[in-house]
Amino acid sequence: MVTVTDLAGPRPPIGGTAFVAVPGVASDYEPSIVRNARLQYLRGFAALAVLFYHCATYLELLRGSEVMNGVFPGGWGAYGVAVFFALSGYLMSDLLRRDDPGTFLVSRIARIYPTMFIIIALASVLFVLIGQPRGFNFWALTLVPSGPRPYFLGVEWTLLYEMTYYVGLTVLAFLGLARFAPVAMLAWLVILAGAFALGPGQAHPGAPTLSEFPLTVLNIPFVLGFLAGELHRRGALPRSLMPAAIILLLPVFVFELDAAMLRLVTGLSASLLVASAVTAPMTVPSGPLARFGLRLGDASYVLYLVHVPIIMTLSAVLPAATPPVLLWFVWAAASTAAAIALAPLDGAIHRRLKRHITGAPKRRLSIVALAFIGFFLAVAAAGEFRMRGEAADTARAARILSGPTSVAGPSVRMAIDAIATMPTGNLVVRGYGIDLDKPQLGSHVALRQAGQTLALVDLDRMRAATADALGRTDLRKVRFGFRLMLPKEFTCEGGALEPFLLLEDGRSLPIPLGALAAVCGK
Repeated sequence: MVTVTDLAGPRPPIGGTAFVAVPGVASDYEPSIVRNARLQYLRGFAALAVLFYHCATYLELLRGSEVMNGVFPGGWGAYGVAVFFALSGYLMSDLLRRDDPGTFLVSRIARIYPTMFIIIALASVLFVLIGQPRGFNFWALTLVPSGPRPYFLGVEWTLLYEMTYYVGLTVLAFLGLARFAPVAMLAWLVILAGAFALGPGQAHPGAPTLSEFPLTVLNIPFVLGFLAGELHRRGALPRSLMPAAIILLLPVFVFELDAAMLRLVTGLSASLLVASAVTAPMTVPSGPLARFGLRLGDASYVLYLVHVPIIMTLSAVLPAATPPVLLWFVWAAASTAAAIALAPLDGAIHRRLKRHITGAPKRRLSIVALAFIGFFLAVAAAGEFRMRGEAADTARAARILSGPTSVAGPSVRMAIDAIATMPTGNLVVRGYGIDLDKPQLGSHVALRQAGQTLALVDLDRMRAATADALGRTDLRKVRFGFRLMLPKEFTCEGGALEPFLLLEDGRSLPIPLGALAAVCGK
């Protein structure tokens, strides 16, 4: 996320004469200020697109209502993210040339992390107040591509992409190759196109490992945004690209695109939209709508971070009988209001940090940047190692599941003790499984129907009360509980459900149906 001050110095006050349509005022400010206003509008639009989509999605997740899904389908969220990435790419093409490597990366760190930590702290208080406290995952807070993590705010995955872009560009600059960044981006674009055509590039993981990161289709808008910045600087960026952006976007709302094609189309359209904004004829923003657009642009980062906690908090405190459409509007309005209220704090923190960075010795900034790069790569390597290990464990569990079943010995304890139905209609199954004589054994749980595996998960939840009930208080912090979700399309017509406990020593143990017996009447 980049503020307007990153490009053209301090912006004139929103209510000041710089944005009043009077003769001669345009000559008082550099044209880049006006272009930055357009970018602010796009940032605000992108944040609203994500907000509207999430309000619709959480309306289904938390209240079971799909009434707004048709109005704000997944294309809205995908387009908002693509616009953010395209904007970031465009702005980084300028900042990479303007700043030395240390200043570049430390400025990006100062922009992303402090506000995120503040919003997480505020959100944690909200979650405690509504009786839904959450724990923190250190690795998720690093914003390093290290595989799936439980993100506290539910949206930090895009910041992981942003930080990886910044680190990659900084490494290029430290190697003295910043001037070759456009060539590198062009080569990356060719590789992305080939990877998408051949299949691997169609992946779009929200939380990739570092090895998965380079080929994902999600990178396309950032790369195109960066190249648009380079073309614009050379005066070679075509004008009047808005019609092309609109035409490319039409399939998103006319056809049912698969997830990979949705990301590709929205990425291409968003890149053209950003290019259109920076090449359009200069105009002077004026009027209340322009002022609101600028304020929304200033608040876009906070809005992106804060809206999910606001949605969840209001869902918990508002009556269940609240009409879904009204709830959608309340969520959207409250999130926007909270973001605009917190935006001055975000801006003040960023400006203060920028002053410190500007006055800091270049050598010190370089040391900090290099230390961060080392930390970033170490966490990424650890995540890579963890994900490869988990993939191997899952593959082994699948092989055990395909083999013969075993008889549970007297030391094995396992049960399915809870079934819940999500507002979306998905069934959630909870239970536990452990060999009391070998509690250190790695374990998975599988659920099959007519020979098909519906779910396969590891046991990753602590069950302190169950440990006490088993008379094994030493197991209170051992993860031997599980939670798995059945696919939404699951029906009992496919046959009986068969749960299994899979122990890494090769045993495949049928779990008594317990609470699961009521699901399909068996």
